[in-house]
Amino acid sequence: MSALVVPHPAQAVAITAVTERLPAEYASAWVAGEIPNKRRPLMVRITRTPGGGVPHHGSTDHANYIVECWAADEPAAERFSNYIGALWRSLPGQWAAGAFIRYSKCTAAYSWPDPDQSRHDQARWQFTAELDIKVD
Repeated sequence: MSALVVPHPAQAVAITAVTERLPAEYASAWVAGEIPNKRRPLMVRITRTPGGGVPHHGSTDHANYIVECWAADEPAAERFSNYIGALWRSLPGQWAAGAFIRYSKCTAAYSWPDPDQSRHDQARWQFTAELDIKVD
């Protein structure tokens, strides 16, 4: 029987990588895989999306994500999402949640109004992203 190739939990790796690298300006941001019951002024939801996975050689997990960023208004949400995108692009060569990040990529952020916006006063910007995470 072949040895099992089990990747790291890619969503946890991404959430940890972003959380650990936030500057003081954004240190209060909520970064998670879900929206908290009590909304925060700055929030990032990172969700792994379909596709990618571990190829036959088993050395890398190619993970795809949607990264959503909320802030007080459109200019603040765009600025915040641009910063999170820049942070994302800086992740290759870093460790997070016990995993080594080999590669990162993200698209430009764009406005994507929240369907629940009538219940809160926040703007949402988002982008799609990728990480290649070393499989031990």
